[in-house]
Amino acid sequence: MIKLIEDLEAVKTTEPINPYSIRINALAIAYAKTGVCSFYRDDETGAAMTKYGNVLIYNGQIPLDFEEIGAFCRAVGVKALLCDGDFQCDCFSNACGTVLKLGETLNYSSSLSSVNIEFNSGLREIYGLLQRNMFNDRSKLAFEDFYVDMSHRIRHGCAQSSILKIDGAPRSCALAAFTYDDGAVISSVCTEKGFRGKGLGSLAVAELIKSLSAQNIGEIFINIEDDELLKFYGRLGFYKWGKWQEIYF
Repeated sequence: MIKLIEDLEAVKTTEPINPYSIRINALAIAYAKTGVCSFYRDDETGAAMTKYGNVLIYNGQIPLDFEEIGAFCRAVGVKALLCDGDFQCDCFSNACGTVLKLGETLNYSSSLSSVNIEFNSGLREIYGLLQRNMFNDRSKLAFEDFYVDMSHRIRHGCAQSSILKIDGAPRSCALAAFTYDDGAVISSVCTEKGFRGKGLGSLAVAELIKSLSAQNIGEIFINIEDDELLKFYGRLGFYKWGKWQEIYF
């Protein structure tokens, strides 16, 4: 039986560290008892789940009964389930991709100069970069929703960001939207279209990773939809770790 959980310690999961447990734990720290997120646990399987907006994040090792979990998603008012891509689902439409994990060593050196790097600031500028260069009609998020959510999580130590500026103008950014204990999920990397191919995106990611590593955060993941990005992240030391999927009900 899936039960609503209100005790913070009962919500948090320690093993295994993966992109789903990191998301759930980060949201538990940021939003426990606020009503923004709801947290659940399956008594039978031990799976942990979090309702975050219109998405249910699922962290569990037992194969899913998608008819059952679909009924649960509809009952709690979510439209999608984010889970491991190895769970076989043929009855619903989905988006899917590759999960990358940073290896033991960050592979990066830069000769870029005249670049100013800021951490955990400039959310308005980060939103502008994402809106101009990444957001589409499906993924577009209102500024107020983005700003309130990310600033709250950064204040609670559950998210971190880097932004690169040239002559005072924002040109590239990287956002780890979920951080917890020794794990992080990088959710967005974006460079202004006219400044791509100059190494700014790599620098934004590398500097964010260095900042995370200085805080003993070493389990760093990123989800990608396009395998053409494997080369970009592979140069930084990421490798294929698994698959992810978002299932729509």
